[in-house]
Amino acid sequence: MFFLFKFFLIFKLLLLLSFNAYTAEDPFSRSFTVDQGDINEIQNQEIQNNEKKIDDSVHPLIRYDLNKYFVKGVVKSELGSLVIVSFPEGTDYIMFLGDPLGNNMHVISEIKLDFIILSSSDGDKYKISVMNNKVLFENKQGINQ
Repeated sequence: MFFLFKFFLIFKLLLLLSFNAYTAEDPFSRSFTVDQGDINEIQNQEIQNNEKKIDDSVHPLIRYDLNKYFVKGVVKSELGSLVIVSFPEGTDYIMFLGDPLGNNMHVISEIKLDFIILSSSDGDKYKISVMNNKVLFENKQGINQ
């Protein structure tokens, strides 16, 4: 009788150990825990999805935050100044005083050779520096502008 009890106890222990080992390695188990690698992957997917949610029907110059734009060049003239603006992986756009830029509808209020100043309706001002070096041309009287 004691032998039968030992045999049954050992059989039961082996059965429990094999059951635990089987469930730990089961690729079809429904585990609801996520490791750190999966968390990072999920966060990266959320970031990519948020970037894709940008409305393509909105013009690129008023689609993004001001930090995404950069000024490639400025042309100063007595007849009127203009700015060449772009954003990463985007085309170049020519803009003038009073043109809107950015998703908060800032407008170009000043155009200087080294930077432009954008103003919002609530009085906030934002400065974007020109990326390229200055190139000055002389007018007919020989004065640099």
